[in-house]
Amino acid sequence: MKDIQGYLLLVIFAIQATINMRLFGFIPVMFTVVIPDSVYHYIAWAIPFLLLAYFLLGAASIYYMSINSRRAFFCGEVYFLFGLIGSSAVVMRDFPDTEIMYVWALSSILGIIFMESLRKREVSLNPLATYTVIALLVVSGVITFMTSSWLAEDYYIHRNIGKDIPENTTKVMDYPLTSFPP
Repeated sequence: MKDIQGYLLLVIFAIQATINMRLFGFIPVMFTVVIPDSVYHYIAWAIPFLLLAYFLLGAASIYYMSINSRRAFFCGEVYFLFGLIGSSAVVMRDFPDTEIMYVWALSSILGIIFMESLRKREVSLNPLATYTVIALLVVSGVITFMTSSWLAEDYYIHRNIGKDIPENTTKVMDYPLTSFPP
């Protein structure tokens, strides 16, 4: 029975990684909703690195699952807890098109339940399945890292340049707009 729970946990990790890759890495941007505005300007540059670390935490949990159950439990619980907090924050703010956040929150809850049931037990899983899901999480993290770097850049552009440019810096203008470097 414990191996079935381990495989179900792998499926949950794979579902989250696949959803994120399918949406080009924008799912973890949900964590920016949780960060208070007073702290955000200090850590905006680190958001891509934090999002990559989030997925690497999930990969570490899978890696440690058959080696060290305490480390696997810690990494997995933190991974799923952050996923639950981020997706719940997006759902509570009632952003448009949040249906996928319900799936992310539900899978995070199931992940926490399965991690809790495997807390002190080592699980023997097929290495091919394990390394496939680890690869999915790493690729998902890299995609997120690459696509979320615009978040920090856009934030600092809006914060530091001032009001001489349009509200959205990526806005297409009908006429040429001369902008000088800061």
